[in-house]
Order: sequence, then structure tokens, then C-alpha cells
Amino acid sequence: MHLVVMIFALPIVITVNLLFVPHFHFFWLAAFGMLFSVVIHWLQVFGFSKLGLGNDWEENKIKQIMKENGKNR
Repeated sequence: MHLVVMIFALPIVITVNLLFVPHFHFFWLAAFGMLFSVVIHWLQVFGFSKLGLGNDWEENKIKQIMKENGKNR
């Protein structure tokens, strides 16, 4: 939902900015703020596990190292 709002709201913000205050591009602040909210929403939905930072990352890393050490012997 945040992405849809960003897609529809950002062109409006850019248009208003360029029409009324063309010498200062404040729409970049809104764009980065909206992008930040989309990233935070993605992290809330999918969590850190998609990045490899879930609750069991340490256990998985230990298993991986043990598996690699078993192949080297």
C-alpha cells in the first residue's frame, strides 16, 4: 500500500513544488521520506530473514561452518 501511495502522491508533490517554489526542490525530501517508509514497511512484512538476519541466523551459520569443516577433512 505504501508503494501505491508513493507512486500517486510523488508526482503531485513534484508538480506543486515546481509550480510554486521552482528555485528550491523540496520534493527530494518527500521522495526520500516515502522511500524510507516503503523500506520500513518491507522489513515489517518480510522481516530481516530475507536479508539473512532472522532469529536463527547464528545457528544456520554454525551449521554452515561445521558442514564446510567436514568437507575439508
